[in-house]
Amino acid sequence: MSLACLLALVSLAAALAAAPAAAKGPGSLISPAGIAPAGSPYRYVTVSPGFPDKLTVVARIDRRGGKIRRWWYLRGGWYVPAVAYDGTAGGLSADGSTLLLTRQATMPSAGPPKTTLAIMETDRPTRTAFGESHDPFVDFARLKGEWGLVSLSPDGATAFVSHHPVRFRGHDSDGVPIAPRGTDVLVVRALDTDSGRLLPGPVLDRDGDRDRLDGIPYAQVAGPGGRWTYTLYSGDRRKPFVYALDTERGRGTRIDLPLQGIRDPYSLNLRLGHLGQNLRVSRRWRVDGRIVERTLVEIDTATFAARRPRPQAVASAADSIVPRALGLALGAFVSRVGED
Repeated sequence: MSLACLLALVSLAAALAAAPAAAKGPGSLISPAGIAPAGSPYRYVTVSPGFPDKLTVVARIDRRGGKIRRWWYLRGGWYVPAVAYDGTAGGLSADGSTLLLTRQATMPSAGPPKTTLAIMETDRPTRTAFGESHDPFVDFARLKGEWGLVSLSPDGATAFVSHHPVRFRGHDSDGVPIAPRGTDVLVVRALDTDSGRLLPGPVLDRDGDRDRLDGIPYAQVAGPGGRWTYTLYSGDRRKPFVYALDTERGRGTRIDLPLQGIRDPYSLNLRLGHLGQNLRVSRRWRVDGRIVERTLVEIDTATFAARRPRPQAVASAADSIVPRALGLALGAFVSRVGED
């Protein structure tokens, strides 16, 4: 297959509408539409034309003109990862220097599954030809178990990855994640992208059950500059929480939400306020063909205090008629005084 055909297929993949994350478990989330961060002029996509498990073309495409500005190829099947079940794409550092790709976790005949991550430096020279090469534009991190991406630090020096010591078992009839026997504990670790090795210890403010993580990610938003990321997790059955991660300091905090009994967790959404000063957990549903959204919880991102929004008073018909009648009477009185 010619290079022109490969690039044409890459352009076709980039033109596809965003699709939901395809996954078998929390460590296998992918973004078929690639990643195009807000404010970035480029979209990064991966495509494996005719060779799903043998060859992957990675392209950086101009979002306006659709031109391919750079391209690379990797042997094997690689994907842009998604960081939540709502399809939010991840893997690109805020400064655009590092792109992290993933491949489906392999299940050997014996032993635990294995996860491999490709860590690309996007400022390396463009690939110009096929053939054997040892260009240093990509490094690999090989991890035991099934790992999924949580976030990258703004400079791409550190990746944060999550791991379920026990395998995910799907959902019940209400769409709520089914935890394996015991607790479906989630572990978040920091990974040095230069060495490809995990740093010691979990990424939490403190030890203990209060900061224990469990469940699967439903949605994620990033703060200004990419330093903070906020991920909505399912928690223990129907008790969701938000995991606030400071990617520069390598600290994470669990924010418990005043919510219980959520029967449709996939309807929950995250909205970041102006300048990242507040975070809203909302719920969306469809009424008569239109999307309705209601804020359920408001979070102060400085203190991590979570509260229910204040109910808004609904004006009745009498409330609107009385002020109007008073205004008309006052206007008539002023006019009469002016005539006298």
